[in-house]
Amino acid sequence: MKLFYSPGACSLAPHIVLHEAGVPFEPVLASTKTHKLADGSDYYAVNPLGYVPFLVLADGRTLRRATHRTIAAVTEALETFAFNVGVARLHEFANAIDAAK
Repeated sequence: MKLFYSPGACSLAPHIVLHEAGVPFEPVLASTKTHKLADGSDYYAVNPLGYVPFLVLADGRTLRRATHRTIAAVTEALETFAFNVGVARLHEFANAIDAAK
């Protein structure tokens, strides 16, 4: 599994979930300014929308929508101090990752 991320973007939540769930993954730096990967290749070839975070499973399937929905839900929960809701959304995301393995 690969997690495409960029510092300063909303990539921390899925990174934490993967780490805490003990799911092995490869973090891949994807610049949101140049849309280039660390090896110089074009990030648009991996993700035509150019967004991060972006998860690519070993079989090539992606979890872009689930990742972004989770980030939005957790952000909203934190802004309204609904911490239990945020934790529940992170658990749902961890379950989606586990089911996708």
